[in-house]
Amino acid sequence: SSGACATSAIFGPLVRGVCYYYRVVSRNRAGLGARATGAACSGVLDSPSVVRNVEVKTISEASVLLQWSPPADSGDGTPDGMPILEYIVQVRLEDGALSTQMTSPADRRSAVLRIMPGVSYTVNINTVTAVSELQVDSASLQVAYSGVPLRYDVPLAFTFSATAVVAPIGVSTSVLITPVTPPYLDAVVHVSSSNEQSAESTPRLVFKKGSVAPQHVIISHKRKGVAVLSFLPEGGYFKGLDATVTIETLSSEESPL
Repeated sequence: SSGACATSAIFGPLVRGVCYYYRVVSRNRAGLGARATGAACSGVLDSPSVVRNVEVKTISEASVLLQWSPPADSGDGTPDGMPILEYIVQVRLEDGALSTQMTSPADRRSAVLRIMPGVSYTVNINTVTAVSELQVDSASLQVAYSGVPLRYDVPLAFTFSATAVVAPIGVSTSVLITPVTPPYLDAVVHVSSSNEQSAESTPRLVFKKGSVAPQHVIISHKRKGVAVLSFLPEGGYFKGLDATVTIETLSSEESPL
């Protein structure tokens, strides 16, 4: 019951997802008035539960990929009854200071975070709905990340057009290197020759993020001999590129087989 001057009332506890009917009756000294019943039942809505299956993947020395699944309860007791508007990701330092804040669309559920190895971070992931947008902390999940590489996920798997090249002195040849899947970030790869007096190559390749465009390693055949090209991705945390390319340079009188 409410006081004579009240025009509102608070009910609870209620069960989210359950639809309730409400009746209002007025009373004075003469007795009870007619019951006023709502035209339809009112469902109980709340903030969504926390997101699930959070994964932190190291994709470079200074970046991690954060991925998650949507909450099991969107706010009405079902996974998708309440539309999710977006996710808000907050990264805080050990002292609680805000390092980064970003948003992720409802259908993406991922974010690339810039970090420093060895520094501890706390990541808050907020699920935003029409109900929770005014309750910033109610749908938050905290993930502690120590800055230590957990799992290397840069797709540095490549195909080589050739692993052996033979050509005479003075000729330029090339090897085409193609990423199997697009990198999350620009992948910088350094190329070195074991015998630069015999064969010299393009020193640095950049595979652009989100692209599987191939890169050419241009080889200059300078002196008779054999050289081996090796590939070192920048950062040291990346997997792959353990293949080598053997380069044989023939004298001008010789002909490649």
